[in-house]
Amino acid sequence: MTSTGNLKLFLLSSIDYRSHDGQGPQYVDAMLSMSRHFGTDTYGAHRTLEGHNVFYSETDDIADACQVTAFEAIDKARGLKLSHVASFNGDPARLTTPRIDAVGVRDVRSHLLYDSHACFLVITEVCLETTAPPPTGIIENIFRQRSSFRNLGIDQYMDDVFKRATTDVIQILGTPPGAGGSFSGEDIGFSEEKTLPLLMSGHAFDINPTHFANEETVGQITDGQSMSQDYPGSFFHPGWNYTIAVGFPFEVLVNILHMMIRAQTFFFSLGYMKSYFADELNMTLRRKAGIGEKEVDDAEEVRLAFYDLLAKFKGYKNRLFPKYHRELTALMERWHCNDDVAYVKDSIELNLQAKDRIHNNKVEKQNERQNTALAFIAFLQLISIYGAFGDGFSLFNNESTLFHVGTATLILSLVTFLVISRYLKSALVFGFASALTVSVVVQLGLMG
Repeated sequence: MTSTGNLKLFLLSSIDYRSHDGQGPQYVDAMLSMSRHFGTDTYGAHRTLEGHNVFYSETDDIADACQVTAFEAIDKARGLKLSHVASFNGDPARLTTPRIDAVGVRDVRSHLLYDSHACFLVITEVCLETTAPPPTGIIENIFRQRSSFRNLGIDQYMDDVFKRATTDVIQILGTPPGAGGSFSGEDIGFSEEKTLPLLMSGHAFDINPTHFANEETVGQITDGQSMSQDYPGSFFHPGWNYTIAVGFPFEVLVNILHMMIRAQTFFFSLGYMKSYFADELNMTLRRKAGIGEKEVDDAEEVRLAFYDLLAKFKGYKNRLFPKYHRELTALMERWHCNDDVAYVKDSIELNLQAKDRIHNNKVEKQNERQNTALAFIAFLQLISIYGAFGDGFSLFNNESTLFHVGTATLILSLVTFLVISRYLKSALVFGFASALTVSVVVQLGLMG
């Protein structure tokens, strides 16, 4: 074998917020907690990675893909901010012999990172040794049955990495406000199912588009709109199950990597939100009696956090060079992210409006009960005042003017109070009762 070190596989494994015991995923609790504390002393032991640099030129040399690293990619990603758990040790503990002919695993390293919206990501870098050009069928062998871990003989290593990462995530999240206790391995975890493999090579070699036939038509893959047309022999296709980028300069491979990292975190954040609202809207229907001001405030905070997620993604996307912006736009459409954004927006507004309306109706009914009680108390007080006027009339039994004026004032005050209180029906009833009372008393007074 002629060792080239020119083939590298990045495994982008996103955290999975799971449902169990009849409860929905607790992602929103984690997201709100992380949004409040991200970048503060709470996570001071973690290193913040934030891209400020950019490539303004490209080299002509054939890139050594094994020199591409996640850290350099993030450093070149303007608008992308991640925290790196420096204490996380993902170096290989034990590796078995790969089950792929003419391929050797030279180095494996894993890193645990997360963003301000509680999207945790294990990035595993696998440097592969092979011949130049790689043997025919290498793509099929690496991704056979969507089991890259087993095919490369790193399945036990990845299992250990995922267990350690889960333990660290649980410690980081702690007990978010609103969660039903601390997170556990039943609530969160990592798996190959939530992993996007990204294969890179500086060497150009033939890629059969039918590898993606179960995802897209060949016409969609080779429509000439990809930036591959600017690099003879290159191929770039971010698929649904795995992504391939071969035959590009070093700088392009680095930029593709941070673009796929950002796309992965955004895609799964949208997925978490969809899962949350799939349960939350039904919960709102079933628990109307328990919805109060806190639930409305929480719904408003969820909306703000989601729009913050959108703003940060757009901020990253709009700072990309045009060719990468075009690729990311096409990728968002391919992964249905635009539909997901529209769905989450509608769900957020519906959820907030429903909870706000339910809460307002409860408040209005409570105010009605209070106003009714106050109106009745006021009625009794006015009747007492009327009794005072009756006592005054007994002192002036030869003059009924004062009594009549007091009676008219009583009725006017009572009706005005009740009308202002928006109790028209009550005003009519009380007014009629008052008038009847006055009429009887006046008649008795005149008869006396």
